[in-house]
Amino acid sequence: MDDKMTIEARGLGLKYYNHKIFELLEDLYYFYGFIADSSCSTADGILITGKYSVGNTIYSSIQGTLESIRILIYAGRLNDVFALSRKYDDAILTALYVIILIQQDESKIIETEEELNSIFTNSYVREWTSEGKQLYWKCKKPKSEIEKIDKDMWKLLGLQSNNSSSCKEYENNERQKYNDNVHYNSLSIFSNNDTESLKQNDRGLLLLEQLYNLLMQSFAIHFSYLYLMKPHLYRSCDYVCSIEEGIQPESGSEFWVASIVQDVFDKYFKIQYKDAADYLISKNLMNLK
Repeated sequence: MDDKMTIEARGLGLKYYNHKIFELLEDLYYFYGFIADSSCSTADGILITGKYSVGNTIYSSIQGTLESIRILIYAGRLNDVFALSRKYDDAILTALYVIILIQQDESKIIETEEELNSIFTNSYVREWTSEGKQLYWKCKKPKSEIEKIDKDMWKLLGLQSNNSSSCKEYENNERQKYNDNVHYNSLSIFSNNDTESLKQNDRGLLLLEQLYNLLMQSFAIHFSYLYLMKPHLYRSCDYVCSIEEGIQPESGSEFWVASIVQDVFDKYFKIQYKDAADYLISKNLMNLK
């Protein structure tokens, strides 16, 4: 359907369709496409999971979720968008938690005398990969493990410590914005899928602003902790391409980040999470600027 025809049919106006959330979703779509491709460059976690790259499947799926979110925003179905946005948040927590569990199992192989068969038998992530066993019941578990990777980063992102007495309340308040739409916790929630309701008092624009901030926070968590745990995934292709072509790689090129990574970092992360951005740069894991 022609864009102009859609805008006129929905009647949500140019301000709605020019909202910054559309550009964010497009940029994140290409970012996750790059990460999915990048994860194929190494047999990541193959010994534990038995799969060449679980990361490729996960990041490609997240890319698809973001595409679905963009389509539904375009159609003015914001109740469904909130529900899918929670799916994006869940996918991020699962993706990071999977990395943590794989690394824990791999460390047992290197640092302990536990037999391989025992490690495989007791591996939660191996069971999740091969048998579909649920990894966790509540998001507090993966959040707690992610926070342990770097507690300073967690605080810089404005997240409540899992050790604080107000953690449960904070977590519930954040998730409630998603859950209200998933479970239809009020009559007004139904109106988030009704284009006529979205036209009233700029309701659609207000909801897009809320969605933008929620998606940004989820993305900030993923970008930060994926960088801290798997910085090589952000590497540009220059180093590997030089080796494949039999050319001596330029000195330090193994630490160059891909342009899409630097672009989203400059365009979104630095703007909304400046202190956290400075902290990531100070880690010197890659040439993130």
